[in-house]
Amino acid sequence: MPDRRRILRALCALGLLAGLVPLPVSAQSSGLDAYVLARMREARVPGLAACIVKEDAIVWSAGYGWRDVAQGLPVTPQTPFMLASVSKTVTGTALVQLWDQGRFRLDDDVAAHLRFPLAHPLFPKAPITFREVLAHAASIRDNWGVMTSLYVRGDSPLPLGWFLDQYLVPGGQWYSAQKSFTPFAPGTKFEYSNIGFALAGHLVEAIAQVPFDLYCQAVSYARQIESRPDIAQSIECIAWVLAADGQHETATRLLAVAARERVEMGIVLFPVERPHHERAMETAR
Repeated sequence: MPDRRRILRALCALGLLAGLVPLPVSAQSSGLDAYVLARMREARVPGLAACIVKEDAIVWSAGYGWRDVAQGLPVTPQTPFMLASVSKTVTGTALVQLWDQGRFRLDDDVAAHLRFPLAHPLFPKAPITFREVLAHAASIRDNWGVMTSLYVRGDSPLPLGWFLDQYLVPGGQWYSAQKSFTPFAPGTKFEYSNIGFALAGHLVEAIAQVPFDLYCQAVSYARQIESRPDIAQSIECIAWVLAADGQHETATRLLAVAARERVEMGIVLFPVERPHHERAMETAR
């Protein structure tokens, strides 16, 4: 694992250098090919795909090695890999966007935003903060027995908030004081936590009052229209997309949430400008 991480860090560094030094693509590719292949041999990595993104465009991409060694099938830039923890980048970004809009402070107790109580069983008076959740220092432990048993391909059928309630709250179906939490106090030690970032995702939907996946889609659509959309604009965009798809009840609910957001943020509420959202729908199609 450490060798693979060094490869990723080196690729990131090379990507940054490529952005700072405008070398021809052929020169970049030649040097990267040699470097990546050498590191793959050292780490015994059978195959990988890599790219360099500059601003909003992919300026270089390549596949190396094999996606199926037995059948001799090569990796290409289009080969799908398991997303896995790359999703934490999206989750962290979504939560920090809400912080950027003043919805919470990093050292606030996350429990204030949840519909279920959250406290470390050994340190019940120690708050679990947004900063600690984002930094893998919230003392929330991965119970792999539970996580493996609930693993599915694609989206889980379990609502995220309900699962966390059952995992983190005494009396829950998957709660264990020893297996759901570490033995040290929140904020005192780093321990990588998948469940902790599941909590980060749920905090996004708890604060935005929109399911996590819809929130991320909304921000994506809105950003193609405005560089820094607020939550209300993002929610309105996804509402019109859903309305165009015939999901009128959900769209109406989201528009009500957007209106409430504008009032709470002190933004004067005007009727939604339909052309603005028609562009969002065209983008979505």
